[in-house]
Amino acid sequence: MKRPSARRAPPPSNTAALDARLRAIVDSVKEPKPKPAPLPVPTIGRIVHCYGEDAAGGLTGPYAAIVVRRSHGLRLGLAVFTGATTRKGRPETEDWICSFSEEPKRSCWSWPPRVP
Repeated sequence: MKRPSARRAPPPSNTAALDARLRAIVDSVKEPKPKPAPLPVPTIGRIVHCYGEDAAGGLTGPYAAIVVRRSHGLRLGLAVFTGATTRKGRPETEDWICSFSEEPKRSCWSWPPRVP
């Protein structure tokens, strides 16, 4: 017995129209956006930058700080080096508690910029 042959679609009569449809389909598919890299978790002993406020309410810093305590989330206890020294010439530190901010803000810390 002979098997019935499968029917084939007739050849396209207008390849330009098919090309346009195919191009529209390809263009409508969106590339997935890459996920941003997660922020490194600050650990005790890491160096971060932090910013303060002067008497006029302006932003001061960045100051180098060492993480001395972690609180909830990205809130840190910092030993901040403000540039002041003791009478014996040793660097003086201040204890601050700061939240994370990517942009410089008062009483916030951020990661130092990476140098290529």
